[in-house]
Amino acid sequence: MIFLIVIFSCSTIEIDQERSAEENKNISDQITQLAKQNKSFEEEISFLKNQLSQIQKVIADDSDSVLPNDSERQAYQESFELIRRGDYQAAEVAFTNYIKTYQDSDFIDDAKFWLAQSMYSQGAYNSALELFEGIQKEYPQSEKIMESILKAGFCHFELGNMDKSIQIFKQIISDYPNSSVARLASEKLDAIN
Repeated sequence: MIFLIVIFSCSTIEIDQERSAEENKNISDQITQLAKQNKSFEEEISFLKNQLSQIQKVIADDSDSVLPNDSERQAYQESFELIRRGDYQAAEVAFTNYIKTYQDSDFIDDAKFWLAQSMYSQGAYNSALELFEGIQKEYPQSEKIMESILKAGFCHFELGNMDKSIQIFKQIISDYPNSSVARLASEKLDAIN
């Protein structure tokens, strides 16, 4: 009986050692995996710190860039809200005042676009056309350039200048294929024909 206990104890010790060795290997593998993840995180943090540093340098170097002040931003937002609500007469007044007050604004081309849109929506097609065409000449890099061209075509259409409106719509389709303005120009051409 003593002999059996010794054999059983020895086999239990061997099983415990195998189990411990396997657990140690699993723990070692987990530590290795965590070390790799940690290194990856450190590299990503270093990359993001570098990007942040570059962005901060660009902001510091860009002394010509003028951020809109709160009153300028608020005046633009209030004017735009009038457009959204469909109060085009009030929007016309608000955007006219904005343009007079904030002539050097980064939003001046947008403000002129929305002023023109408020006039178009009131049926003042000649005034709207003048503004839409002015945006094209004064701000050729504007984000509103495509829409300004399209709206000029709409103004010509409303004024009965069919040949000019058709020419503009075809030009939009050619210059800006697969865009929303090209789709709208195509729909208008279909309606004309």
